[in-house]
Order: sequence, then C-alpha cells, then structure tokens
Amino acid sequence: MAFRRVVYWVSGRCLRWFYREHRVVGYGRVPTSGPVLLVGNHPNDIPDVIAGLYLSPRHPRYIATVSVTTNPMAKAMYDAMAVIPIARVRDARKMRAEGVDLAALNQAANDTVQAALASGDVVAVFPEGGVHDVPEIGRLRTGVAKMVLEHLDADAKNDVIIAPFGHQYEAPRRWGSDLLSVLGEPWSARAWLDTQPPDQR
Repeated sequence: MAFRRVVYWVSGRCLRWFYREHRVVGYGRVPTSGPVLLVGNHPNDIPDVIAGLYLSPRHPRYIATVSVTTNPMAKAMYDAMAVIPIARVRDARKMRAEGVDLAALNQAANDTVQAALASGDVVAVFPEGGVHDVPEIGRLRTGVAKMVLEHLDADAKNDVIIAPFGHQYEAPRRWGSDLLSVLGEPWSARAWLDTQPPDQR
C-alpha cells in the first residue's frame, strides 16, 4: 500500500510536469461503491494509465498486457497498482516461444476480473488492445465484454456500471502541451442486457 502511494505520487508529479494542464470533465460520475468497468481510448501509452487514476477517487485495477512485466520496474508498478495481466493476441507467438501458458494466464486474468467485480472493485481497460495513436477509435476487442456478461450470468442480482472515458492530447509527446480527460455518463450493463431479445443474449 505504501509503495502504491509512492507510485501514485511520482506518476502524478510526472504527468503535471510534462503537461501544462490536465483537465478532467465528469469527475465524480463513477459511483462511490459497487463494481464499475472504466472503458477508454488508448492514444498514448503510460500517460493514459496515469491520467485514468484521476477520473475518480476510487482506485482502478487496470487490465494490461503481461509482456511488459519482463522489466523489473514495470512489474513492480504492476504489482503496486494491482494490475490484472493478460496476454494479447499480438504477443502470443513470442510468449509461446518463451514457454508461457497463454490459456492458463488468460483464465487466471478472467478469474481475477470476476473476483474483482464480485468484490465491487473498479476495473479499467483499453479495449483497443494496445496504443492507437490516430484520431479515431480502433477496432475494439470483445474479451472484457465477455467477462462482464459472465459476471451478469453468475447471478441475476449482479450488475456492472460501465463508465466510458476518453483522453484527448493537444500533442501527446510535446512537453508543455495540454491533456483533456472526459468521463461520460455511466450506464448499467444489467439494464442494457434486460432490453436484449432472449435469443440474442
């Protein structure tokens, strides 16, 4: 916990040093309790993760690629932030060559997400599956949507609040530029599912 606070403090200072202004619109829209899935765009690697920490007073558990944990510093940060590691399709060949059991790794990630949602945690994800530094949203992966549906199917009383967010950079890699983070209106995954025809659920 102490190391997590250090990571938060250092990362926040770095963000405020590099960007002239980080403006957050919609702060406070994340419910104060209960399971939440933060879903956002990913145009700029680590700054996106750091900026996401300031969307809500609640601590988000990011789902992120396990490939960077070969770096000891990155692994320490992952552990401090309770990141849920997952294997991406693009990393599969390399990881198989290294002897990683991808099926077991991703099953463990799914189990961790299910436990986090059942505990009422905030889980954050970039569904583009990687950094997508272009003006439009990239193709979205469906893995996390399946995790949410699994949580809903586990108990008729279960729900997950989906909170969309977006980061917009004036110039992502230019010192002294501005960053805008917008948190949209959250919505209930259960309420959405209940509107779907039974044969399409």
